[in-house]
Amino acid sequence: MTTECRAPERIGVIRLAPQTEIGTAATLVAADGLIVRADPEWEAIGEGMIDTEEGENPLPGSQEPILGSYGEALTFQVSVPVAAENELTTDHALVRLCRACGCDISLAAGELEIEESDGACVGFGAGDIVPLTVETVQRGGLLQRWIDCVGALTQVAGESAGGGVMLTFRLIGRVDTKEAAGALPSVDYPGQEPMLSARNGRFEEDGSDLLGGLYSWTLTTGLEVQEVEDQTAAAGQGLPFVFGTTAAELEVNRAMLGGVATDLWNKFLAMEAIDDLEIGVEGQSEHDVEIFTLAMPKVYVGPSDAGNEAGHRTDGRTFRLKSDGAEKRWKITIREDVEAS
Repeated sequence: MTTECRAPERIGVIRLAPQTEIGTAATLVAADGLIVRADPEWEAIGEGMIDTEEGENPLPGSQEPILGSYGEALTFQVSVPVAAENELTTDHALVRLCRACGCDISLAAGELEIEESDGACVGFGAGDIVPLTVETVQRGGLLQRWIDCVGALTQVAGESAGGGVMLTFRLIGRVDTKEAAGALPSVDYPGQEPMLSARNGRFEEDGSDLLGGLYSWTLTTGLEVQEVEDQTAAAGQGLPFVFGTTAAELEVNRAMLGGVATDLWNKFLAMEAIDDLEIGVEGQSEHDVEIFTLAMPKVYVGPSDAGNEAGHRTDGRTFRLKSDGAEKRWKITIREDVEAS
């Protein structure tokens, strides 16, 4: 019997650092590196170029175009790290990133708690938002730097049994520079923090195991970052803000070996809520420490719209769980890999 190993995916590195004032880039150093999955994807936002046409001229576009407002949005994924003792500090890149994303942050005793803010809209000066300077570099290619970056943690996902737990972020910022990059800058690659492997976990309601197992899950947080067009700001782009758009939604794919997921199905038929839902992942820790936890105080169960696919049994095992109207609908906890005393 042969076992096929999963090939590692391409990874990229970005650098990010908190700013002390709006409009002024932070100084980036080697220790500001953060590993991301693949390269961040960016897209233009704002008015861009605005055409002006002279009505009496037979040639359209006879007047010079006007440069409108312009910014860019970056989307990327970060894996939950297995951090060693004393690594989860205020200077950790993941902590800095969450502080720029309108989340309530609690960091103490090697434990990072991240949950959505009480406020519907969170801007600079509220909710402890600290904008970032973000930089990406391609060897022999392009160096790109954005300032005044504010974002949202949009998704958290356990992609498969044994796979990573991924955090998806979307940042909006102003372009500071795009220039040729001859060589990569000095970066302390945070490769010493291995990616969390989703196994040795639990799927519980109020401390009791739910029936069956769990193959994969995805939390859509309901948070978004909104661009702000501002005539008084550079390039017409003001500081973005973060707001909640929808109920948080958790899609779970059960690892059922036989029958159907009757526990969730019966709750759906009865319109009965699940209280204190938790997903915990220990990973490959040799210290028997639960590295990651997702907690939701109350969710309601509904079936997914995913149908059956030839060769794959999905009916009765994929469900969508929506949060209620609580102010804080989810919380994730990341712990350092420290041996229990």
